[in-house]
Amino acid sequence: MHDGVQYGQEFQFKAGLARETAGVSWDLFVNQHVYTGFEDTDANYWEVQMDVSRPIGPLTPVVSFVGSPDGYGAWGGYGFVGVESGYELPRGFALTAAAGRMMFTGDDPDQGDYTFVAGGVDWTHRTGVQLSFGVEVGGTRDQVHPTFRLGRAF
Repeated sequence: MHDGVQYGQEFQFKAGLARETAGVSWDLFVNQHVYTGFEDTDANYWEVQMDVSRPIGPLTPVVSFVGSPDGYGAWGGYGFVGVESGYELPRGFALTAAAGRMMFTGDDPDQGDYTFVAGGVDWTHRTGVQLSFGVEVGGTRDQVHPTFRLGRAF
């Protein structure tokens, strides 16, 4: 803990189905979020997500719909709708942009609905390992914060 803020790690486990119809990709899956390093809250939760995408020229926008009856800690349920896209560059790099709206059903007065925008750079290795760096603006207190992700698709 540092200055009253707890730090830990988030692990995400996903399982689902993917289909394509007439050039439109449909992905439906369940995310399980597991947190370590947090002492005072029941942080683990699950959510259902549906992504719909279709290439448009050099872009492939993805529209996401997410819902959870029991979000992180004391959040209560929530819903999310957002759009993201990337523009592929040489050598496995891509520029990314996203925007979304988070809506909560819980009673926590500090957890109000919010809108965010984000941008960044992704790099994908030929093995499928992906690194992402970016910045996100928005959140419950109009924060600006950096983002970092490391992942691997199977």
